[in-house]
Amino acid sequence: MTIKDMRQKLTERLTPAVGDSEAKAMADTIIMDIKGCTQLDLAVNSHRDLLPETEKRMLDAAQKVIDGMPLQYALGVASFHGRMIGVDASTLIPRPETSQLVDIIEKDWQGHSDLRILDIGTGSGCIAISLALDLPFSQVTGIDISDRALTRAQANAKQLKARVEFLKADALHIEQSAVKDKRWNIVVSNPPYVLMSQKASMDTRVTEHEPPTALFVPDSDPVKFYKPIADYAYRTLEPQGMLYLECNPLCIKQVVDTVKQAGFSDPRSLLDYKGKLRFVIAKKD
Repeated sequence: MTIKDMRQKLTERLTPAVGDSEAKAMADTIIMDIKGCTQLDLAVNSHRDLLPETEKRMLDAAQKVIDGMPLQYALGVASFHGRMIGVDASTLIPRPETSQLVDIIEKDWQGHSDLRILDIGTGSGCIAISLALDLPFSQVTGIDISDRALTRAQANAKQLKARVEFLKADALHIEQSAVKDKRWNIVVSNPPYVLMSQKASMDTRVTEHEPPTALFVPDSDPVKFYKPIADYAYRTLEPQGMLYLECNPLCIKQVVDTVKQAGFSDPRSLLDYKGKLRFVIAKKD
């Protein structure tokens, strides 16, 4: 089967599940990721034959999507900040909003080096790895409560040749962890922040496949993770150090108030690329 034939076959199979335009994009992504090629390669080499084992891998990935699995899990990788990050059911799929948070951090600290950075709730390691590779000579640590997530993050760092220390720690009890007495220039976190009341309106590809402990918080305590993170950050950040948080737009005021209560004098909220208040940033005086 040629690449052109495979694109058509994948599109036809995926269309009933995801719609025509999404099916075409997914077909291309499946071929490019499994073949290790670019969009240009697809166009120039569309007449080339695929090996039978390659055909099978592509069709198997499409079937997983048809059965309800997110494409990134079906392929085992997700694009994040210009790199491919390995993902599985132990980690969230990295979102564009989180890549935007990395952009904000890198812009704020452009020209600095030898920074000490902590990523709380590192998951796949996407934030920690990106900062380690993009901010020169930084000492980056990522913590997570999940052993499986830490294994995935370590594998990603090795694959991308990023120097990151990954440690097991509970974001709700950071003061009892191995990083309790360390000092930082940057503390960043994308903790669980989706309200349980929002679950019913969410795509089942998310709710049935991504780890719920990394997604949801009770409606009664939307700042469950932000309070211990903000308290810890205020205590351990160096003067002029900064805290970066990704948040639920519905709860942005509660997060800002929580950060103020921790001691930060003037936290800012920033819009994401969709125009929603998504980030809270604070500097330690």
